[in-house]
Amino acid sequence: MTIQDKLALRKWIKKRKPDYKNSGSWRRIHRFGRWRRPKGHQSKMRLKKRGYPRVVEVGYGSPKDVKGMHPKGFFPVIVYSVKELALIDPKTQGIIIAKSVGLLKKKAIFEEATKKGITVLNLSKEKLESLLKERESSKKEREKEKKEKETKIKKSLEEAVKEAETKEKDDKEDKTAKENTAKETGSKEDSSKKEKANEEESKEDSKKDSQTK
Repeated sequence: MTIQDKLALRKWIKKRKPDYKNSGSWRRIHRFGRWRRPKGHQSKMRLKKRGYPRVVEVGYGSPKDVKGMHPKGFFPVIVYSVKELALIDPKTQGIIIAKSVGLLKKKAIFEEATKKGITVLNLSKEKLESLLKERESSKKEREKEKKEKETKIKKSLEEAVKEAETKEKDDKEDKTAKENTAKETGSKEDSSKKEKANEEESKEDSKKDSQTK
């Protein structure tokens, strides 16, 4: 049997493989972590009675040569940098670029792997190009938003400066108006005082004239 035949066999076995349940899990709300073999003396699962969940046994395992192999026919190796590609055998192993690796680093790893003839299992050329396009478009959008924000800030600053200037002008005009009104009221008071003083002098003079007569 070739590797491709064994992979096809593994696929067929995995389709038949049941979801293993712990004994009594359908009666209780308790969530069981790992599978445990039923040990009860009268356990219907242990006795493999019809209508009860299947028990783990020989026959559901995949062929030995294909265990842990990727469907493409390579054993996966997680890669974080370009240097790690030197340790990989392109005939039997394929690389999975780690999730934490950045996009530009992914691009560098992908290009180096294609040069060396190593298959990348979790990334294709079209997917990489689409990711790069998305990155460029998002970068342009961010720059556009940044420019819009800057223009808004400039406009708000200009408006604030204009408001301050208009306020200063209004304050100056109010001050000048108040000063003018104060001057006018002061001049009026001075003239009224002079008139009163003249009237008093004229009265005193008339009194003196009457006394002399």
